[in-house]
Amino acid sequence: MKDKKLLFVILVIILAVVAFVLIFLSNKKTPVENSNNTVVDTAIKDDVITKNEKLTPVNNYSAFFTVESCVEKYITYYTENDADAVLTILDKDYISKNKLNNKNVFEKIKYNEEANVFAAEEMYIEEYNDDINIYYVSGTLNSEGFDAESIELERVYFEVKLDYENMTFSLKPVQNGGVFNEKSN
Repeated sequence: MKDKKLLFVILVIILAVVAFVLIFLSNKKTPVENSNNTVVDTAIKDDVITKNEKLTPVNNYSAFFTVESCVEKYITYYTENDADAVLTILDKDYISKNKLNNKNVFEKIKYNEEANVFAAEEMYIEEYNDDINIYYVSGTLNSEGFDAESIELERVYFEVKLDYENMTFSLKPVQNGGVFNEKSN
């Protein structure tokens, strides 16, 4: 009888460990709220994002500010004229397509010279696969002085790819507003 109880306790412990491991593996990706789990079919052509179906707005504050922080890091490197750092953040396909290197990156990608702050205003998510989400971001580049007054200089658009498995991100500037222009039509 004692052996049966011991065997039962061991079996329960093993099942609990297996259940814990399965739960842990299924939650490997940081969850991002997606209100209606819309399937998104997008294509990127000539750095202009086009959409075939409705994109899902980002409603999760943590995801929104994480993505905004990625763009802010890129803008900081850009304003500091750190070509190597800018190239580490830019999407590899974007770099090769535009033949960017540390000597020409600032000639091929131009922003207002006074811009030093990025403010995200609108963001949509595409769940690319289990480990990667792609965010389409619309925001403004602003000039913020010592008096904390912010002056809006230009509207910019980015595609930010977050890889949750490798804990990395990359981005690419997007021309002509892409999905944001289509949204207003």
